[in-house]
Amino acid sequence: GDSTGIILVLTTFHVPLVIMTFGQSKLYRSEDYGKNFKDITNLINNTFIRTEFGMAIGPENSGKVILTAEVSGGSHGG
Repeated sequence: GDSTGIILVLTTFHVPLVIMTFGQSKLYRSEDYGKNFKDITNLINNTFIRTEFGMAIGPENSGKVILTAEVSGGSHGG
């Protein structure tokens, strides 16, 4: 690895679109090679990350993680 000790764990979903309004992914971070994890789900703000396209490594910076999500809940403006 890169010797930083940082590991990210992301829960994703593989379900129909209709169920996404009721779910939320969870994101955890470890800075000690996975011995302890801290819940940092608040950083993804009620998002629903699908298994098919949810997480990728930055194309120009392998130390950057890109998350693609759909927002669950919320109100529709008008």
